Amino acid sequence: MAGATFFADRTHIPSSFLAVLQKAPQFADVTLHSHNFIEVVFVAKGSAVHSHIDRNGNMRTNCLIQGDIFSVQLNEQHSYECGHGLVLYNIFLRPEFLEKHPGLRELPGWQIFFGERTNIPDTMIHFSAAIRARGIKNLERAVAEFEEREPGYRMVVEAQILDFLVTAMRSSRMKRPEIGEARFSILQSIAMMEENPEQHFTLEQLAKFCKMSIPAYTQKFRSTLGLSPMQYLQKIRLFQVQHYLAATGLSIGEIAELTGFCTANYLIKIFHRELGITPAQYRKARRNLPVK
Repeated sequence: MAGATFFADRTHIPSSFLAVLQKAPQFADVTLHSHNFIEVVFVAKGSAVHSHIDRNGNMRTNCLIQGDIFSVQLNEQHSYECGHGLVLYNIFLRPEFLEKHPGLRELPGWQIFFGERTNIPDTMIHFSAAIRARGIKNLERAVAEFEEREPGYRMVVEAQILDFLVTAMRSSRMKRPEIGEARFSILQSIAMMEENPEQHFTLEQLAKFCKMSIPAYTQKFRSTLGLSPMQYLQKIRLFQVQHYLAATGLSIGEIAELTGFCTANYLIKIFHRELGITPAQYRKARRNLPVK
């Protein structure tokens, strides 16, 4: 019988299940990847940087905080970096789960979580402390049901997941906590780097953009993301390199020019140093193409 359960494998949903629940403490960065299912993510504790490739091939970044909930669509590439005490609940859903519960379409959060999401300015919602506690209670009950495996546990687990989703979608109009002017400026500088990874930014340019001194900008950036601006710019470039390798047939030299690495040799050197494999090996693994 199709149902829902707690399952440790991040890569797939067993064929007999419509929904899978995973509690996932994150102790390291999670590199760019995608799934053949819908993923709803609840940030139970901690913070991190989440990046994804949108429908137009552009990279988008959000700084996650405790209480955030968002979805990752079918085959959407995404990653996690710079985590601090991060604990996630991941709910993996087959499209058939949504077909089984058509009433979800009537809730205000449908477009944010499961719709086309065009012309929607914010695709992330936030739980208040009280609602967050209820959400955790739902999901922990689901985990306990699976571990005990009493008769009917699959139905109870699916009910808990459904309860959580309804609560999240009802909360779609709640405002996220203000992040402060300085941190907002940091996020704007990140957006500028993401939109123009090929540019050779200097600390002076970035600090001036944020109307800060170089020391103040560097300190605020590091306290927000745990990295220096130049370290994060390199991560952005490598993230986009991974996207081009997986999704296009561009040569290594062409990708290097598009992402600010300038030469193929320099890109290969940095890519291997940071990821432990060459760009050609990454492309072969992601696209199952022969190494050129």
